[in-house]
Amino acid sequence: MLMSDIRRLDDEQLKLEADSLRRKLFEMRSQKATAKIEDTSVMRQTRRDLARVETERTVRRARPLTEAE
Repeated sequence: MLMSDIRRLDDEQLKLEADSLRRKLFEMRSQKATAKIEDTSVMRQTRRDLARVETERTVRRARPLTEAE
């Protein structure tokens, strides 16, 4: 997922996307533990996508504080 795609999402969609990525990551960790996952590089990509989403959420939460000053 690209940052340009993430920036187009509203706050509620960002929250849903973060929840979805966390769930996906949990399922992949479970599959890895039971040796059912074949392509572990997907885990890395999912972690990075989650980090991008969380970064955008943090920026949006900080923005009102900086605009008020």
